[in-house]
Amino acid sequence: MKSINITKEGILEYYGNRVGYVKNDTAFVDEMFKKADIADFLGKENGFKIEWQKDIYDRLIKGEITNPEQIALKNCRLYQLKSTTNVRMRFIGYKELKERGFREPNVADYKVVYDGNVGTNDLEGIYDRFDGPNKPEGFTEGGIYISDVIELYDDNSSEFYYVNPTSFEKLMHFDEPKMTAEQKIDKPKESMPERLQNRQFEAVKATEPETMKIDMAEPEQKPANEAEENNTPSEKEESFQVETFKITM
Repeated sequence: MKSINITKEGILEYYGNRVGYVKNDTAFVDEMFKKADIADFLGKENGFKIEWQKDIYDRLIKGEITNPEQIALKNCRLYQLKSTTNVRMRFIGYKELKERGFREPNVADYKVVYDGNVGTNDLEGIYDRFDGPNKPEGFTEGGIYISDVIELYDDNSSEFYYVNPTSFEKLMHFDEPKMTAEQKIDKPKESMPERLQNRQFEAVKATEPETMKIDMAEPEQKPANEAEENNTPSEKEESFQVETFKITM
């Protein structure tokens, strides 16, 4: 009997103990069995990438994992707040975030610090992976923190979970545009009489003729000789003039 063996179902056995499993090009092994001979067997001899994880041994003993090919794992993204966000938003639980008057967590305030497969979709298991000494390959941050967001996704759907001190809060609108989440402005509603009055005013305004201009310029000055001619009494006017007599008493 070999000390290390992979069954046809993909279960990794170590001296008869079921200690892990292989799926695609990755071997998922319980961290209790992180040993050099297992690492050499999986990595150097068989070319597997190795993910050391917590509780795999217990899950195998309980029969939760029988055929690794039937395990449909979603990928995982881990989001952390950007350095430009309000410091009062950081490292606090979801309830305290709301109590401080902040709106729902939004993807615009976060950056992706990991995107890959961690071998489990269990939120506690994912937390342990990022928080423990054997962090996922490619993850360069110090760890996972309160106020981080975990996304589990596949080709059809995504789920987002806010990291609380002792639990996880599912977020329903995390990936929606921030404009609709935070800056929606409702126009004041007009009453029915106001709407009718405004429509009537607009209709009258549309049919109203252009305002007539009133010319306030001074009358045109006529030439002097023309003015004199106009001041000269006509023959008809002279015929009606009466000579004035001075009467001396």
